[in-house]
Amino acid sequence: MGVAGSTAIAAAKDKTSRLTFPRYTAERARDEERIQLGIAPATTFFDDVLSAPAAKITFTTDEKRRIIGETRRDENDVIIGQFTNIWERDRIARIIWTAGTEERRADFSYNGKGDRILERNYRNGVLERMVTIDKDREIEELYLNNETALRAIWQNGKKISEERISNRKLR
Repeated sequence: MGVAGSTAIAAAKDKTSRLTFPRYTAERARDEERIQLGIAPATTFFDDVLSAPAAKITFTTDEKRRIIGETRRDENDVIIGQFTNIWERDRIARIIWTAGTEERRADFSYNGKGDRILERNYRNGVLERMVTIDKDREIEELYLNNETALRAIWQNGKKISEERISNRKLR
């Protein structure tokens, strides 16, 4: 192998990543306090954060192995930002992202059967978006200056109508 080939191999070795998973014993797996989690509430509110590169991600879990914290770091081990998950009755009630002076929050509400029926998205304490869910129908409202600016209705994942709310003053 030539010098160029060995240099490429050395460069590839320098870019390797180490991924570790928590280890659970058989005794811990039988723990009666453990809960079975369904799919976590999906929200597009954090898509840009989740798709941004992070060199290191550290998770914090509680006694039921639910993720209660996630810290994202860059290649210099500097914190990019942190997620905090607030749980109520084995459901995620709130997800908070903090990065510098920015704080984003997604609040979730559920019906008696445990189905998500409402999502509210806030940026630095200001409501930006609310989605009301009724089975296969969602009503999405976008806010500007604390007032509804746009309302869209989705049926089975397809937008069936969109309405610009114009009976307000834009500031």
